[in-house]
Amino acid sequence: MLTFIQSIRERFQLHQLLLITTCLLLGMLQPVQAQFAQKQKIVAGDRDSFNFFSNSLDISGNYAIIGALNTDTDANNANPISDAGAAYIFELQPNGQFIQKQKLVASDRAQQDYFGEQAVISGNYAAVGAHWCKTDANGANPIANAGAVYIFERQGDGQWTQVAKLVEPDRGANHNFGNALAISGDFIIAGSYNNTTDGNGGNPLTGAGAAFVFQRQPNGQWTQVAKLLASDRRSGLNFGKTVALDNNYAVIGSTDSYDAQGNNFALAAGSAYVFVRQPNGQWQQQAKLVANDRSAGSYFSTSLSISGNYIGVGAPYNTTDQQNGNALTDAGSAYLFEQINGQWQQVSKVTAPDRAANDRFGMSVALSGSTFLVGSPSSAFDPSGGNPIDRSGGAYFYKRQPNGSWNLANKTVANDRTNYNFFGQEVALEGDMALIGAYYNSTDIAGGEYKYGAGTTYLFTPQSVANQAPYVSQPIGNQEVQFGSNYNFVIPANTFTDPEGQPLTLSATGLPNGVTLNGNTLSGPPLALGDYTITIKATDTGGLFASTSYMLQVKQVVNPPQPGNLQLIAPLYNCQTGAFTFQTTGGNGTTIEFRSIGITDWTTNPNQFVDTELRMAADAQPLLLRARQNGQEVTYIWNIRAQCPVGPNSPPFYTGNLVNQVAQQNSPFSYVLPGNVFSDPENQVMTLTAWGLPNGISLNGMTLSGVPTQSGSFQVSIQATDSGGLSAAGLFTLTVNPANGGGNGLQLVAPQYNCQTGAFTFQTTGGNGTSIEFRSIGITDWTTNPNQFVDLDLRTAADAQPLLLRARQSGQEVTYIWDIRAQCPVGARLAANVTTESIASLKAGVYPNPVGEEFTVTIDNAQDQSVRLFLTDLNGRPLLDRAINVTTLRHEERLRIGQAISGMYLLRVSTARETMSIKVIKQ
Repeated sequence: MLTFIQSIRERFQLHQLLLITTCLLLGMLQPVQAQFAQKQKIVAGDRDSFNFFSNSLDISGNYAIIGALNTDTDANNANPISDAGAAYIFELQPNGQFIQKQKLVASDRAQQDYFGEQAVISGNYAAVGAHWCKTDANGANPIANAGAVYIFERQGDGQWTQVAKLVEPDRGANHNFGNALAISGDFIIAGSYNNTTDGNGGNPLTGAGAAFVFQRQPNGQWTQVAKLLASDRRSGLNFGKTVALDNNYAVIGSTDSYDAQGNNFALAAGSAYVFVRQPNGQWQQQAKLVANDRSAGSYFSTSLSISGNYIGVGAPYNTTDQQNGNALTDAGSAYLFEQINGQWQQVSKVTAPDRAANDRFGMSVALSGSTFLVGSPSSAFDPSGGNPIDRSGGAYFYKRQPNGSWNLANKTVANDRTNYNFFGQEVALEGDMALIGAYYNSTDIAGGEYKYGAGTTYLFTPQSVANQAPYVSQPIGNQEVQFGSNYNFVIPANTFTDPEGQPLTLSATGLPNGVTLNGNTLSGPPLALGDYTITIKATDTGGLFASTSYMLQVKQVVNPPQPGNLQLIAPLYNCQTGAFTFQTTGGNGTTIEFRSIGITDWTTNPNQFVDTELRMAADAQPLLLRARQNGQEVTYIWNIRAQCPVGPNSPPFYTGNLVNQVAQQNSPFSYVLPGNVFSDPENQVMTLTAWGLPNGISLNGMTLSGVPTQSGSFQVSIQATDSGGLSAAGLFTLTVNPANGGGNGLQLVAPQYNCQTGAFTFQTTGGNGTSIEFRSIGITDWTTNPNQFVDLDLRTAADAQPLLLRARQSGQEVTYIWDIRAQCPVGARLAANVTTESIASLKAGVYPNPVGEEFTVTIDNAQDQSVRLFLTDLNGRPLLDRAINVTTLRHEERLRIGQAISGMYLLRVSTARETMSIKVIKQ
């Protein structure tokens, strides 16, 4: 029997520092194949907060296209329309870097079309998806979220012009046509995962899905030539969720729950369908691909890529490693299929050598020739497997070897990696150029001008490097085996990692007689008792190596106790204090020793103590209690949770007491957080951390202080974490005014305001005489009209918070904090006039919930009010912030969060008087 020893209180604890060692021989560096390294950081010329530049990207020849679905402005960076969207064309220069050539927008751009959700390019043509577009090819006949695809052609002068708008012939509400796009030569494939009809427009099935093939004709027109459907079409298949295209081959992804034969249901295991264009121009399904180790919830085909005879498929929610073991929640994986004699066969499953739970490895994939690129947007580690930064992201390059295997070449991260960048959410690859998106990166090329969620794309190209030694990525734990039993141990594939992905040869020393190493497996019956220090060595093709050691204890066989002998029984235990006493019956009166992992090592003292962590852990597992007397050992399984149930730890909550702040660049700033800003249901001690601070400001205890060296508007998140690791977060805006008062001297000053009528006028000084735009949540979105109106609710709310006023001119933005209550106090008498009988309580809901990439918010009893919708993750990181004007008793607002990672989010629905919080579960 083989047993892994996991506790730090094991018998060999005192020996570990001496016996478990990691030995690296760096040796003389030797030249090897090039590795991909960062060459350029690319941002949009008009970058702005929450634009999510790089939510889509593609590369073809000397051109790249990058989407920014939340961009508001047009091609001239004017005429803002909320979330109309945009895509940017970049051209490669002789120095090997890209420069922005053009900003593309739809000719009929409209609010929340999300143009740029998908963007692809091939030669002189680019296609951009707007899967929430409502209108048809002529800009008429609106249908909610029907979707559209826009085609752009590069002209002789280098400009890209829109030449077509494509829609599906059977367009319908929420079909989301254009949610997935691929282009190759004269063909475009557009997914429509909510399409309901078959090829003849009949036999409706909810969410069956479809993919449409368009071909460019000799006259330059793009016409539909095929509607692709799954051979096992059914409701909820979501066929067309993802697509890939290469010459005459198309691959279509779905959230299918059945295997290739239509059997073995596994919810959302996922599948991909391969279609081939026949000589007569017809497209026929050739194969249905599923993972060899398919499992429920893997979402195989979340990402797709095809290059020649190879198909890459991402499954970011798959839990197992390459051997289908070592499950880690949503660690992710990617699969490679090869066409051999006309049949598509899985030839490899790849996982990250530094895989961890919730990494979502496989969220994006790209294939080009013998290179396979896989994005892991929530990975925390750098290429060495250390220096964790939460959800900074990573991307992994694999190379196809002459023997057909796919080996890791190197892992890449952004040079300016920071938490929550999601580097690797999107990837693109062509030849020796790779684009990797980090749609939440918030800094410009120089690492300054912080704009939250503006987005960044990174260019990576191969650079020659010297051979580096492999390293130990996962040490082997101590083990034990009974004398006379067969020892069989497969050395885990993630024990060693080679930076260049070279194959490693294993060897072993210190083995007991009878045990041998064959390949990666140690096996055989140990022929002698004792403790053995076994060293496993991994050597790369250049002779460099790494090694790790562990202890194997070969134990004497222990006969089971006979009736009347020593027995362990239920211990005495105090649930409150943790006082614990081993209890036995029988025995021969000689000394008894006791032991239990997590309580004590071998001791003759039966009176012990269970520490607080184990005492309070709701998921504490049963413990193995052990006692021995005169070589006779007995055991007892004790379930601490059965004896002392513990309810689940409740997270702290934010009380809403953070107040927006104003600071001056290069001047001292201090803000003492309110003592009651967070509350914990169990009154646990909470640890505070802060994100989003400008350079120069830090959090010490309850005080934010320092000298800010950056100017701008910063969304600061304060997080409180209890002793159980649960957290809550609150947000406030820290506005740092420039030291010189702002570019061109533009400044916002106190507005003109009539407390009785609500008439409001933005006021500025300075500037350069060009048009000024104004904005304030609760008053107006961006507008050039300074004359606005504060509605009755905000005007009369006694607890109205200060408002952040914003103005921008020629790309320079300035802010001003205006305290409406300081200017127009509202006392109890005025508030008393607004009776509870005359005000209906705010109500809000979300459907469906759990949600996909988009969902609907219902708002009741907020007629003629401004409503703010603010969505954050559980750490307080904002995903969406929208102000809307509600004019009816019931209002429905469609929101989109795209491919945000699965988990729980909090949606705050606020009027000037009331706030509701709703838990949103993302599938």
